Amino acid sequence: METEEHTNRFGAFARMLYGGVKMETRRSLQAQFNTRDAFPLVLIAQSQVGREGLNLHKACRTVAQFHSEWNPGVVEQQIGRVDRIESFWEAKAVEWKSTRWDNSQGDKEYQGPKIIIKPIIFEGTYDAFQYDVSKKRR
Repeated sequence: METEEHTNRFGAFARMLYGGVKMETRRSLQAQFNTRDAFPLVLIAQSQVGREGLNLHKACRTVAQFHSEWNPGVVEQQIGRVDRIESFWEAKAVEWKSTRWDNSQGDKEYQGPKIIIKPIIFEGTYDAFQYDVSKKRR
């Protein structure tokens, strides 16, 4: 039932997209996630579900990868969910450029907003090995 998928144990803050979530629900969650100051604030997408067909760019600029991939192209697909024309991070970059950031502020390393990629890897695991291989391939 549609309402059950929207009222699961994650509540309003976070929602999960996995293979069993109906397409209509995926679209609804995508629209809600892309609405600034609305819920869910966190969208957890299974790797297969999060590769293609999701546009999460209106309110997101951080991708946390919970599962390492062998293929760097798959990682790029995942990042591509937030790397779009008229994305949240692009709006931040335009805003940053328009303020004509003054390098005299002491933060010489700051080069504007970026998409943040956070791979979640536990040392000593197979995922760590897989991540290292994938990183070398990139």
